[in-house]
Amino acid sequence: MLRQLIQSFQKPHFSSYKRGLNDIPSLSEFMKQQVPIINNTNKGPKFFIETYGCQMNTNDSQIVQSILSNEGYSNTNDISEADIIFLNTCSIRANAEKKVFQRMSELKSQNKVLGILGCMAERLKEQLFTQGANIIVGPDSYKSLPTLLDSFQLNRDKQIDTNLSQTETYDDILPINPTDSITTYVSIMRGCNNMCSFCVVPFTRGRERSRNPESILQEIDVLTQKGVKEVTLLGQNVNSYFFQDEKIQSQHENSAGFKELYKLRYGNGLRFDQLLNEIAVRFPKTRIRFTSPHPKNFPKKVLEVIAKHPNICKNIHIPIQSGSNDILQKMRRNYTRRAIEDLCKDIRNQIPNVTLSTDVIVGFCDETEQDFEQTLSLLELIQFENAFMFAYSMREKTHAQRNFQDNVPESVKQNRLERLIELQHKIMNQKNSLEVGKKHIVLVEQLGNRPNQLRGRTDTNKTVVFENEKNIYSTGDFVEVQIISSGLKTLSGRPLNKCQINFN
Repeated sequence: MLRQLIQSFQKPHFSSYKRGLNDIPSLSEFMKQQVPIINNTNKGPKFFIETYGCQMNTNDSQIVQSILSNEGYSNTNDISEADIIFLNTCSIRANAEKKVFQRMSELKSQNKVLGILGCMAERLKEQLFTQGANIIVGPDSYKSLPTLLDSFQLNRDKQIDTNLSQTETYDDILPINPTDSITTYVSIMRGCNNMCSFCVVPFTRGRERSRNPESILQEIDVLTQKGVKEVTLLGQNVNSYFFQDEKIQSQHENSAGFKELYKLRYGNGLRFDQLLNEIAVRFPKTRIRFTSPHPKNFPKKVLEVIAKHPNICKNIHIPIQSGSNDILQKMRRNYTRRAIEDLCKDIRNQIPNVTLSTDVIVGFCDETEQDFEQTLSLLELIQFENAFMFAYSMREKTHAQRNFQDNVPESVKQNRLERLIELQHKIMNQKNSLEVGKKHIVLVEQLGNRPNQLRGRTDTNKTVVFENEKNIYSTGDFVEVQIISSGLKTLSGRPLNKCQINFN
């Protein structure tokens, strides 16, 4: 390929503008171009990835790194060394895209090849060329990156591949994790069928498809052998995992009181509870988390698996979005406030000491003050340990954009968001104060902010810091810690001893 040929010369260059096939220069002309792309190193062209958004994007960036490294490219953590800069992007809210546009503007002066990956690539497509992008690749097309890069170097044509797939799960790609990782992500499914009226994800990530379970287990095996102590299973709708296999008897079930918008998971095959159980059994010394789930996919059998295994973390995310039945219906969430109340009650009854977190959107189309107050009252009732709270941002192509008006003034949205945050912070302070005196097993993940301080998380997903005065403990250790004080987001503790993954 031309990439290998170029690397044999001392000062390779190429231009970043489009040229016709009949206007390709000779090699000597090519060498006179003023925009550098390829460093003359034995390790091949260097690329840098900057990641925005969710954990799935973090995992996707690791997949991209693996794909390009296998083709002779070299990853760098120093953007100044890079020949190619990739921005792996998020479209969930307008502010997320605004950050990327600002970054693209900053990078124009660097005269480097700029690739836009992820959800913005899928949503905006060719529009990103006008902002300085040279290569645009959607979430299902990362395997085409080496070919696109070669084509761009050969023809100077801007390259794009944003085809969505109904089968791609990258189950044949082993993501590249940092060598010192204690915790990491493993993708088990991609896409979303829920079509909530506010959400752009089905349009940027495509339909649901689940990864071969054997490839999931093989990846976790490799990670644990490298020293990883905690794995978070990923998916846009992670607990709807379903890998069709006629040899595996199973039956689709929803949480009580919840409905499906699209019923595409019937038949035999491996379901989320079965996969979760298999992982917990095979890797008993590894902590297991999962995100992001949908409330409708927590039938009793899933809760039983979580309660049964001590290495499955006792923290469950229940994204309620709103406490108003009218707004939930407009959002096409297919459940009621009462269903959420009952589900949270069931979870706490079946899983002792479990903690719950949530997502909430304020200012959705036609939301009244009464609707908002119902959201406040639901948070008061359920007492979530954590919440991710946002003002509504209308996205193109969504059901809401086609059918509703974004008619709640921004000032009202912000006022409601501030009131929501104030309430949730009050709840978090109260809940955390109840932890004082309790003992938790903390997985040490990193150094703390102060000398001789370590930081980690409990299996209930609470952050704990403690002093390591005699340097007895290190990252990767499970440590029994007694909580001595609490704050809004962090608990302070006194280390007692090293231990196993659970108290038993």
